[in-house]
Amino acid sequence: MADYDPTGPTDPRWRLPDPRVPWPRLLAETLLVPMALVGLLALAFVFRGGDQPEKDRAALVAFYHATDGDNWHVNSNWLSDEHIGAWYGVTTFLGDVQRLHLPNNGLRGQIPAELGSLRTLSVLDLSENDLSGPIPTELGTFPLLETLNLSHNSLSGSIPAELGSLPLRGLNLSHNSLSGPIPAELASHPLQSVLDLRQNNLSGPIPAELGASPLVHWEPDEVGPPRLWLARNELSGCIPHSLRESAMVTDLAWLGLPYCGVAGPPVPIPPTPDREALVALYEAAGGPNWKRSTNWMTDAPIAWWHGVGTDGEGRVTYLELRNNRLTGSIPVELASLKKLEILILENNELTGAIPFALSYLRNLEILYLSGNQLSGCIPLRLDAQTHDLASLGLRDCKL
Repeated sequence: MADYDPTGPTDPRWRLPDPRVPWPRLLAETLLVPMALVGLLALAFVFRGGDQPEKDRAALVAFYHATDGDNWHVNSNWLSDEHIGAWYGVTTFLGDVQRLHLPNNGLRGQIPAELGSLRTLSVLDLSENDLSGPIPTELGTFPLLETLNLSHNSLSGSIPAELGSLPLRGLNLSHNSLSGPIPAELASHPLQSVLDLRQNNLSGPIPAELGASPLVHWEPDEVGPPRLWLARNELSGCIPHSLRESAMVTDLAWLGLPYCGVAGPPVPIPPTPDREALVALYEAAGGPNWKRSTNWMTDAPIAWWHGVGTDGEGRVTYLELRNNRLTGSIPVELASLKKLEILILENNELTGAIPFALSYLRNLEILYLSGNQLSGCIPLRLDAQTHDLASLGLRDCKL
């Protein structure tokens, strides 16, 4: 006998009962999925508690008052009678808070412990604000939290070890004033894919447990930005041997620390074409006499050199040294900055010709060279109208 209705769709979801199947089994199979869904919903309800929406509202109200909510850039519907899912930056699911997303929103003050009452929270992003004080240990009690981003604030104190118990995929605490050691517990979760702790005041050794973390596992053909960031802290000791094969997915090369058990000087900074191009500019343009040259010619990442901006792969995309007492000529080596989008060298004392090779920088969108003493002609491939080259008073180069 056919399994399908001969007059209906052939999609298996339209399958008719097979009379050969015993009715107890048929009943069980028919009710299995609905019963499972009901069971999951009931479990979720028990887990969250029947009064969870009221707890969530109370936690958000406490958070609003603790972080100067009246002066946020945007606070639409907060503290109103609207459902909390209509409050700016809040996303809910089945009435419970699932996401709290308020980056760059003028938050100031301390993160209240009440925020730990948001039991169904999966994403918490409070980055690029003016939050201060410690990270509450209560933030380590979220059973479903996958993303925690508190970067670019003024948070202080130690990193709570309780954060290691979260099911995090991404943790970003960079650009704060956190101190103390790196908790080994942060390496414990098998699904974590990003850990960014750079630019704090963290001290002590690097936990050896990080060597077993999925953060540092990589394939030979894998490309992309690092997944483990620890630079620009006050770390000491040596780099655990378990991290020796992880240089491609970490920023350990910039720490200047030796590997444990390996004699010799600190790990050298790997040479790159972009670094070499910047060194050439420094040497050709009177770098020792520049007005500002912070970190230039040091082992610090070139992204920390004054006036330099890079992308996620460490390639230079931005170079701005206006009014910085540059002298001499523009070196042709700058043409090796293949990802360069903005080059601003105006109002200095540069002389000589504009290197023709700059015209091959395909990503270059802004080029400001006015206020110098350049001579010669403008390479034809450079659009004098798009940049400020028309103000130089130079003719176009002839083929």
